[in-house]
Amino acid sequence: MSRNRADSILKFAGNHAFLAILIFLSCSGPEQKIQPEAVRGVLDLRHWDFEKDGPVELKGEWGFYWKQLLLPQVLQKRTEPAPDFIYAPDVWDDHQIDGREIGGQGHATYHLRVLFPALPGALAIRLNDQGSAYTMYLNSVSLVQNGIVGENAETERPLWLPRYASLSVENSADFVMQISNYFHRQGGLWRPAQIGTINQIQDIRDRGRIVESFLAGSLLIMGLYHLALFFYRKKDRAALWFGLLCLFITLRLLVTGERLLTGAFPLTGAEFFLKLEYLSFYLSLPLTILFLHALFPDIFYRPVLRGILVLSLFGSTTVLALPAHLYSYTIATFQAFAVIAGAYGCYILIRASFQGQQGARLILAGWIVLFSTVINDIVYNLFLIGPGFLAPAGLFIFIFAQAGALAHRIASAFNTSEELSVNLERKVAGRTQELQAEKNNLKDAMEKIELLAESRKKLSVVGQVAAGIVHDIKNPMATIRALAELTNTDLITKEKREANLNMIVREMDRLNDLAYEILDFSKGQLTLDLTEVNLREFIDEIAKFLKINFDYLKILYIQDLQYEGPVIIDKDRIRRVVINIAKNALEAMQDGKKEYSFTIRSEEKSGKVTLSLIDNGPGLPAALSDRIFDAFATEGKSKGVGLGLFMCKWIVDSHQGELTYRTKPDVGTTFFITLPLRLTHEVVYAI
Repeated sequence: MSRNRADSILKFAGNHAFLAILIFLSCSGPEQKIQPEAVRGVLDLRHWDFEKDGPVELKGEWGFYWKQLLLPQVLQKRTEPAPDFIYAPDVWDDHQIDGREIGGQGHATYHLRVLFPALPGALAIRLNDQGSAYTMYLNSVSLVQNGIVGENAETERPLWLPRYASLSVENSADFVMQISNYFHRQGGLWRPAQIGTINQIQDIRDRGRIVESFLAGSLLIMGLYHLALFFYRKKDRAALWFGLLCLFITLRLLVTGERLLTGAFPLTGAEFFLKLEYLSFYLSLPLTILFLHALFPDIFYRPVLRGILVLSLFGSTTVLALPAHLYSYTIATFQAFAVIAGAYGCYILIRASFQGQQGARLILAGWIVLFSTVINDIVYNLFLIGPGFLAPAGLFIFIFAQAGALAHRIASAFNTSEELSVNLERKVAGRTQELQAEKNNLKDAMEKIELLAESRKKLSVVGQVAAGIVHDIKNPMATIRALAELTNTDLITKEKREANLNMIVREMDRLNDLAYEILDFSKGQLTLDLTEVNLREFIDEIAKFLKINFDYLKILYIQDLQYEGPVIIDKDRIRRVVINIAKNALEAMQDGKKEYSFTIRSEEKSGKVTLSLIDNGPGLPAALSDRIFDAFATEGKSKGVGLGLFMCKWIVDSHQGELTYRTKPDVGTTFFITLPLRLTHEVVYAI
């Protein structure tokens, strides 16, 4: 449905809803027979046909016995008329005895004789709550009891509930009611009792309970739904106030009328439920005003809003803090205040309607219905004039109108969101294409920059490698030449000659290892030549070479092989790894400051073998610890280009293994070479 179509429907509803409701309320159906009233304690129903004329109210002059709780047997023995008569239904507060008003609190007995037509049939009676406890007798039998009648506040137990009972009567019957009130500010037989056929009274009861249950259930669901809307969209305060308003009206429906909540928990006490009844009224008004303010904030006069909230809070606090016979005095004032606030709300909605604000006309129609039914209920409550209590129906119509207005606002917001979303998608699509084109251009530029950077990096690496190679080749060659010249003379001893020759061999090994490292690094890949070797034989072979150097520098060599079995490795490359790490340790332990040692240990676990290369030297420099396996990483060494450990890690990684270390200053360093026992042929590329 388009937005214009929805607006036209709401406009039509706002213009015609109230007129339709007035027509509905004015339709009274067939003309009803005027009900008779009791005169001096006697109600003549002999010409009343219950099947045709419907239920009748027991109203008129009842015999009245103030400050007396009399049983029917006592009244039946009396031949003289009652000493006093009082009109019921009405409160007894302003009734005068001996020229003085009796006030609201006290106890009394009501007596009414009813003359029935011949063969009246099966009848029943409905009694509303009275102020504030009563017992009704039919002839000499207790018929209905509400609470416990007492002669003072200590013995009385008030209870407000509608009661129903079947009647067994003949031509006449005596109705006697003992009523006491030490609870409320008003007392007496203030609501009419109705007599009709059993079906008629049951229809009244069932209709009331069904309507109230339906209204309460509908409003409860509506309230929870709008609270959920607020939970997911906390900016929408209108949904919050509307949801709370629905819950408070639901509560009021359950504690008035048929008083379903009181009937479910009758032992809770009248005080508790009366406070709920008052609070549900006192708090519904500010929630309604807050809801209207959330919808039309620009129209509200803020001092008026604050005044309504303050007075409502004051009334609610009075109800919570004071007993019923005191806070019940506030109801008349608050009813007048509610009428004034309702008129102001009507003014706000009229202004909003003239301004064409969304949903204002529909809410105005519901507001007028509610305002009219509330005034009707106030008049009926005070003077028993009108068709009865209509506020629950008015509330439902008002809530329904508000829900419709909120639904329209939400739908309009959703439509606007969809339109914005479509426009945004178009803009995003266009902008995405532009960004993609820019991205492609940037990607091309970055590729060119990366190519240039890679070229510069390669040139830089070549320069570093070349400088290192020149340095590392120059030093061993110079050493070899010097040692060869010294060895070729007859001036040195045999022992010195052997030492020089051993030194020449070591320098040649250095050149050989350097050649292998440079060759692998330049290729950028490793092709493993995997063979199965015995680990002990492999380590023993390496140890023969290492011991020459360690023995020469008087460094203790230790071998602790806990695993000596087979392992599949590239024998030459793993040998280079072990020797490289051992030579690094050897270079770090040449200062003679303490007795140094170097240990090779092997362990097997979970299909892997770990070689631990342990020295007790000075430990690794702190500046080197984070980049020890990087290419060209070196610190405090006069020899080497820094490819040794980089190549070692590369070789171990190519074996699907792991090379790690642990170091501590002045304690030593341990390198851990972890390799799988079985490995297939694989080519690993350098990163």
